[in-house]
Amino acid sequence: MKWKGKRYPEEFKRQIVKEVEETSNASLVARRHDLVPGTVTRWVRESKKQNGLIPSSNYSNNINAKSLEEENEQLKKLLVVKL
Repeated sequence: MKWKGKRYPEEFKRQIVKEVEETSNASLVARRHDLVPGTVTRWVRESKKQNGLIPSSNYSNNINAKSLEEENEQLKKLLVVKL
């Protein structure tokens, strides 16, 4: 039988995330509310991702690939100029 864990209301999660942002200490906030620090950290990370503060991995991979392509083109042009 799979354990599903405890569910917390979204409003409670938002309050916890707000406290972490104010104190910059997820462990302290977790202790105050008898929560597992990893759970609080996950809520903060998910909140940042939902608010667009953390780009998704696909987004950052696309930007990185485009940046590398541009750099390669510049290097090719420099190489041609030197030859």
